[in-house]
Amino acid sequence: MTRTVNQATALDAAVGSYEALVTVGGITDRVHFRSGTPLGNDDALLPLALEPSMRVGGVLDLPRGLSPSMRSSCSEIQGLLANWSGKGRVPQFERVEILTSDRPSQPTEGTRGVGAFFTSGVDSTYTALKHHDEITHLIFVDRYDIPQASPAAREAMLAFVRSSAARLDKPLVEVETNLRDFSDRWLTWEFYHGAALATVALLLSQELFKVYIPSTFELSFMVPWGSHPSLDPLWGTDSVAIIHDGSEADRLRKILAIAEHPGALSRLRVCWEHPGDTEESQNCGACEKCTRTMLSLWRCGLLESATSFPDHLNLDAVAHARLHVPAVRSQYREALAHAIRLRDPALSWALARALVTSELAEGLSGTKRQLRRSATMRRLAGRLRGRRSGPGSHAGGAGSSGMTSSPAQNEEAPPS
Repeated sequence: MTRTVNQATALDAAVGSYEALVTVGGITDRVHFRSGTPLGNDDALLPLALEPSMRVGGVLDLPRGLSPSMRSSCSEIQGLLANWSGKGRVPQFERVEILTSDRPSQPTEGTRGVGAFFTSGVDSTYTALKHHDEITHLIFVDRYDIPQASPAAREAMLAFVRSSAARLDKPLVEVETNLRDFSDRWLTWEFYHGAALATVALLLSQELFKVYIPSTFELSFMVPWGSHPSLDPLWGTDSVAIIHDGSEADRLRKILAIAEHPGALSRLRVCWEHPGDTEESQNCGACEKCTRTMLSLWRCGLLESATSFPDHLNLDAVAHARLHVPAVRSQYREALAHAIRLRDPALSWALARALVTSELAEGLSGTKRQLRRSATMRRLAGRLRGRRSGPGSHAGGAGSSGMTSSPAQNEEAPPS
């Protein structure tokens, strides 16, 4: 039987540009990366092409060769992905034979720095502040988290991120790419974004010897994911180390750490579904990512300080959120317990609805037990049972929330 031959090879390109022809499953794409910073390192072809190739199986041909350190990681990377294959939300991965040769490690000249991926979100801001004295460059990849944004929204997003990096007193390395035109055909972004970030980290190895990838989840809720503490370092080589960072802290701890730095909360940007066309409207306040972040800010009593968000929770968005991941359900359960303690019936109802609906879809029942144990919720049950939609608006602040009326839509986002 003829095996599928997948291939990735680099094309000649100018300084600050890197282009590759990638063929997976008989379909060829021309993938480009462009930056004001020099780009180049053919080891980047492995994270670029491996996971899509493992979706179709067969052979992955890398005729430009791999460095010995990258080649030595191939088996472990494939083993990890194959072990995750088909579990929960993980797609099916099939080991492939990698056809390549040893290529000398890419020589580097001069002093190189330390980078960290940065979107101005909670996770990336936490990492940037945590390693502020060590980090020399922040890295933003345009068209990664929002590949189809309008020109106006893209310009507003770039202006926001540039301003946030400037406030952290760090130069921003900007990379533009059409990678998702290729990758979205084969994998959801939640399971490919780690490899995509590693691709850029390797391409920047002429300038950086270490790159931090901010963690999405804390260790106690770690699940197979595109970026993972067991996977990210395996993409690193002798030329550049790749570090998964921040999994020691949950979202509340990260927000409290960010709040210690004056003005930092006002520069948070997490929305990837409905960002606006101005710097002032970067967070819609209604998508799952905005809602989850606003709930954490509310629990910390900091929602009004985070001026890049609306100052009221959208309770309809809370009630209709779909919570696919254990870490996110845990955040909602903790918020529900807090709302019950504060005797906030409208927010308690919205959180309970989101949790029960999501847990029923997952075959779970933890929130039902939590509600039965709560005298407050038992008293509310008679009043709330017959209502067809979420509760109305109520005032914002550390112990309450407010509402607008646009339903939330949800797909889990990558690190922010």
